[in-house]
Amino acid sequence: AVIAERSGGQERRGRELEEQRREMVGRSAQHGA
Repeated sequence: AVIAERSGGQERRGRELEEQRREMVGRSAQHGA
């Protein structure tokens, strides 16, 4: 159960990081253009 919870937390963090990266890339792309 603990391992499952840890894996779930990692997945959530990964998704949040991906969203933040996409936002950063989008902003940098807009600034570059």
